[in-house]
Amino acid sequence: MRKSAARPHWDASRSSTTKTACLTPWLTNSFNQNPNPFFVMSKSDDKPKASKVQPRVAIRNALNANKAFYIDLGSGKRLHGPASETNPFRLTPFTLTDDTINTICLDLAEAKVANSRPMVEQVICSNQVSKPINLPMAQLNHLEACYDGKDYVAELIDCCNTDSPELFAAMFKKWLVSVVAQVFDIGRRNEYAFVFVGAQNCGKTGFFERLLWHRQHYVAPATAFTFSNKEHMLLLTSHVLILLDEMSAYGKKTDLDQLKAAFSLSEVTTDKKYQEAGTYPRRGSFGGTTNKPDFLRDVTGDRRFWVFELASYDQPRFNAIDKMQLWGQLTRLYKEGFVTRMTDAETKANIKRNQVSYSMEKVEDYFIEDNFVVTKNPDHFVSNRAMYLLIDGYNKNLASKTFGISRTTVAAILKQQGVLANMQGRDKGAGNKNSRGYQGLQMKTDWQREEDDRIKREANEKATWADDVKETKAAADAPVAFLEDQDAAAYKASPATFPAFYDPESMKQDGQAEERAKHLADRAAEMDEAAALARVEADRKAEQAQYAARYAKEAEATAKRRAAEKVAEKAAEKAAQQENENSDIDDVVI
Repeated sequence: MRKSAARPHWDASRSSTTKTACLTPWLTNSFNQNPNPFFVMSKSDDKPKASKVQPRVAIRNALNANKAFYIDLGSGKRLHGPASETNPFRLTPFTLTDDTINTICLDLAEAKVANSRPMVEQVICSNQVSKPINLPMAQLNHLEACYDGKDYVAELIDCCNTDSPELFAAMFKKWLVSVVAQVFDIGRRNEYAFVFVGAQNCGKTGFFERLLWHRQHYVAPATAFTFSNKEHMLLLTSHVLILLDEMSAYGKKTDLDQLKAAFSLSEVTTDKKYQEAGTYPRRGSFGGTTNKPDFLRDVTGDRRFWVFELASYDQPRFNAIDKMQLWGQLTRLYKEGFVTRMTDAETKANIKRNQVSYSMEKVEDYFIEDNFVVTKNPDHFVSNRAMYLLIDGYNKNLASKTFGISRTTVAAILKQQGVLANMQGRDKGAGNKNSRGYQGLQMKTDWQREEDDRIKREANEKATWADDVKETKAAADAPVAFLEDQDAAAYKASPATFPAFYDPESMKQDGQAEERAKHLADRAAEMDEAAALARVEADRKAEQAQYAARYAKEAEATAKRRAAEKVAEKAAEKAAQQENENSDIDDVVI
């Protein structure tokens, strides 16, 4: 049998009303004076007299005097530690089914406190013993108090090699502080997910796994995050960082819509295991990774996703960063009022990046490219009627409505390109009446016809100008040519018919005539150069017209090919499904 004096005993001499926010040492002065604290010493003699205290009250008094128990309301985890412990990192997690309860029962028995395991569990689960705690908040407060003042955020950002370093530095810092704010502020909603795009094995997932100050606050769901999964929703209340590993798994627009709805939550109402339904504050923020850049389905370039291409990062340097000091600095920034909202310029830059680099190409993009030209000319107008007729005709060429053109999506894409919708204009196909439609948009056939006419008109003008230049140059060269060629003989035969200016003797003696001849020669050279430039410009316009015609044909062929590929994929899937069904039928028959 082990000796009771060889280990610390419980101090039950303290009143049950004593504050238990901190924990006192197990071995106290009262134990030295009274070796059995669960008996009160008589004033008349030294013999102990049993106190008349109910067993559960005695257990409560003993627990509150020597240990502190906490329950993290977000995760439901229970923790315990010495009564004097102020460092939340030294609290030990336990459950009501592990050996911790058995140890407590033995300690109580050694202290002569009647108990049973169910009784001890009941007391620990009461609000007179277990105090609520926001564990991440308590840990961050402790880290902020221990922060040494160095700039760990800048060092972390400097480890990353991204496609836009300046924008990444600003937005990543704001997102990190937003993660802290989500833990502290009840009712807050961090609507932004920070997503890394990069090649396989570049360390994207490992970056997020080792980003927090403690691994217990990080989680990566094994399946795609959905509202219908209660366990997924509870992750918002129990973890600080939720990683959406491989964003391409959210293959449908409805999947991303569910995610955006989760981003907008400030609390979660659901039932936890073996508990009634309740409302719990959100503390989780989202990060994401993907190998495929075109994972966004929203043509508006959704602002909620802060996406950056991570080419690589310095892993040894990243691992050497003290994450506790890092999050201490971030907590300090949050408490000092660091602004986490994006500026208008950052929002526009982010949306533009998402549209250009990370949005999935849609069949509507090809439809617009094949049929329209965005001119932003207020004189150009396409009516809704013409648009709908064209869309219907386009869809009839597709074998399945699954790959059809959406009018709403077409309107959204055109709006992003600067086309004004629902403007009054003239519909040539409806009796030249006013109608709703799109201003600043032109049918590609009309645009091509006008472009061809313009190119031909400019070519004719250039040709006419070149002829004029040629005639002017010939006229400018006439005096010199006359004196050197066949006109010299005519001058000799009938000099009276020519002005005195052409007299060779006069030209030799008259300095002005020589200067005028030089001026005419220079002018002729200038016009010759202008004519050459005009020919080059005409050739360029003709080449552009040829390229536009060839591009239109290639775009039409590409659209048809892609539609055919979609139909073939659909047919292959249907054939495979039919083959599986036939196989199942054969198995049943056998």
